[in-house]
Amino acid sequence: MDKQAIEILAVNAVRDSIAISEYLSPYINDNDKEPTWDGKVYIFNDKSKKKSKMRGYVPVQVKGKECNSLTKENITYPVSTVDMKNFLYDGGAIFFVVYISSDGNQRKIYYTTLSPVKLKLYLKESKKQKLKSLPFKAFPTENDRKATIFLNFFIDSKKQTSFATTGILSLEELEKKEAIQNLSLSETGYGYSQADIHKALFENEIYMYAEIKGSAIPIPIDLIPDDIQTQELLHNKVSVNGTVYYNTITRIRNKNQIVTKIGNSFSIIYDNDSDNIKFDFKSAPMLRDRVKDYEFIISALKFQHFYIINTKVDLVPILKQIENFNLEQIEKKLDYFKKILSVFDILNIKRDIEIERMTERDYREMHNLILAFSDKKPVPNLKKDLPPVCRIIIQDIKLMLVFEKNIENENTYNIYDFFKSNLVLFYELDGSDEKHITSQYSILQKDDYLSLDNIDYYTILPSYKSLQKKHPEIIDRANNDMLIMLTAYDESNSKDKKLLKLAKDFANWILNEEKGILPIEIKLINYLQIIRRERELNIDEVKKLCLITENKLMSEEIKTGAYLLLGNQLAAEVHFFNLESELQETFKKYPIFKFWNKFEEKK
Repeated sequence: MDKQAIEILAVNAVRDSIAISEYLSPYINDNDKEPTWDGKVYIFNDKSKKKSKMRGYVPVQVKGKECNSLTKENITYPVSTVDMKNFLYDGGAIFFVVYISSDGNQRKIYYTTLSPVKLKLYLKESKKQKLKSLPFKAFPTENDRKATIFLNFFIDSKKQTSFATTGILSLEELEKKEAIQNLSLSETGYGYSQADIHKALFENEIYMYAEIKGSAIPIPIDLIPDDIQTQELLHNKVSVNGTVYYNTITRIRNKNQIVTKIGNSFSIIYDNDSDNIKFDFKSAPMLRDRVKDYEFIISALKFQHFYIINTKVDLVPILKQIENFNLEQIEKKLDYFKKILSVFDILNIKRDIEIERMTERDYREMHNLILAFSDKKPVPNLKKDLPPVCRIIIQDIKLMLVFEKNIENENTYNIYDFFKSNLVLFYELDGSDEKHITSQYSILQKDDYLSLDNIDYYTILPSYKSLQKKHPEIIDRANNDMLIMLTAYDESNSKDKKLLKLAKDFANWILNEEKGILPIEIKLINYLQIIRRERELNIDEVKKLCLITENKLMSEEIKTGAYLLLGNQLAAEVHFFNLESELQETFKKYPIFKFWNKFEEKK
């Protein structure tokens, strides 16, 4: 066939396909008078196609090609970069390529939407090339889908046209500028019901827009998702034989599949193009999830079904898929994992572990803990002469434990939770050989408060109080340990409120206790510095601090602390630099120094 015949047949094929759509009207020339465009397709809001119901129009270009292979769903075709620049300045176009058999009796239409976003990307990639091969896909035969393609292209092109000459930013560029307030995408079309919202997303081209600070107009992003996936969290209870295992399920959809995820290990996969149902079980990485999922799948397989709300899901059809699923092995693992969790419960461990990251050393330590806390047995084959208090690490979990040597075997120990043990601890004051008794929790340092996972805040203060009657000097030691708690709180990333409350309970007890050698001013400042971490000071608290600053007999150190809590930086600096240099260095280590605005060395 000659070139003119091919072009006429191509235009006719596109025109005929569009003409039968109830919402589109083609005005396409077959003599190629215009240098770039072949015509327009008008879009209407209803089937009457009246002028008053016209939504707008989309420029189109049509090319024909003789080809006897009309089976492909996707092709590539070279497009002139000059034409692409013209399309860009006019707000885009839809480009058609029609494959025509050599006898002219068979035709297949392919199309690509050339929005401003796409054109900018293609022209950037083409550099100085005169032609660029672009991807085309088969034009649908369903009339509603044809109209939807034109409608969405028209809407998106209008949104993007004003950015055609100024440049379209990438998501990375906008993130660097920290300008994004919200990301959005939209999809509309003909013939879709509310229930078909996912189908509309998967079948049609999607563009993303960013709402940025200072602009009322959404900005197009140079990102065109080509494999849309949606995820929904559904509040549906999942049960087996009356026992509820989950209160939610996750439904993930793409154009090929619907995946229902139950827990973190079990999925049922439905293929959209067939009635095939697949079963998938991949053990969850985290211990707690894995235990829950194992309990569910064992029960579901035992009864061969489970319920999502009141809908029964029969597992019989997919039992053949799980012939290699070793249920006996899963049950053994579940028993072992449950023992680990029982140890976690005994030791008050709230964190989790990742099973696949467990090392041989982790398993060995865990075995010892199971022996000691779950089986309540002595642990053999340990090192000789272990200290009575040890810190051990299993993956990222840190524990403080008490090791008591077994009388019958020196390599065997009874292991206890440090926070449920009663130990006696002594300390010596500087320059004195006299030993003073204190709580076992005086052994805790800043890093312990920051890292220990078996810490029990409720046992600490009572331990100090129990020693108070016979050992009133415990108040002074308690004050020192309370400052360690505050330092740990200030350095922690998560700002553990339980730790701050513990420090506050200590400070309140110390403040209201008459015994001990601490001046009342120090007790008050320590209590109020915790209050300052929670809120602003009230008028009564400010008055008490002012009385301290006005006392001529008060030390420079105490006045510095009082002024810091009052927020008077200059006055705090005056009294701080009256201190000896050694005392200045000591003061900087106190937790109250956090209220210093910015420390600069002064001479």
